[in-house]
Amino acid sequence: MSIPIANYQEEQAQFNALLEPTSARRILMYQGESGCGKTHLVEWCVEQVPAHMRYLSVQLRGSDTTAAHIFYRLGRSIGWDRLNTFNQHIASLVQKPAANDQAVSLEMRSHLDSLLQKSEPEARKQHRATITDAWFADASTFRSPLLLVLDTYEQATTELDQWFSQQFLPWVADTSSVRVLVAGQKVPDQSSDWRHCCSYHELKGVHDAKEWLPIAQEMGREVASI
Repeated sequence: MSIPIANYQEEQAQFNALLEPTSARRILMYQGESGCGKTHLVEWCVEQVPAHMRYLSVQLRGSDTTAAHIFYRLGRSIGWDRLNTFNQHIASLVQKPAANDQAVSLEMRSHLDSLLQKSEPEARKQHRATITDAWFADASTFRSPLLLVLDTYEQATTELDQWFSQQFLPWVADTSSVRVLVAGQKVPDQSSDWRHCCSYHELKGVHDAKEWLPIAQEMGREVASI
């Protein structure tokens, strides 16, 4: 079902451009206060993703959303068989043979938790860096772009924000096969490592009644006067 949405035409156009295989913009950010229509806009964006394009949409939930959580969901979404370098690297870190296709998903959750959540802070930081490198080594071989959507980014922990903004996004800037959409009351601080390929939009809501009229009509609501 098509999602009716009020006038965020520029933001919608930027998202459509983000999906183009040759797009120079690989990162898109929507920042705005509660009630400005971020979630509705993100839902509209997800609905536009073509059937041939893989995507993962993650709503951040404070300490429940970690790098381990995101990597695990990416693996399940993409397919572990497409992440050979990643799988081998994890196996090397935990000093166990790489699992076969049937067992890898069951074991990967435990391995990622052990490496990225239960280890000491400095070890976690180093593991996140090397595991991110390994994941992007596989991502560079994807035939069509993968889209990662992160919503409610204001709930990111400091640790997740540092990893995502300082390690993950710089890799996105150098990898044509990965696209990222981030939305929230807060989004990552822009860095010279990836600012050149990022499109940032501050959402202020739609306040003109005339722009809401066609949306109300499409939703079947009677409007006596604007």
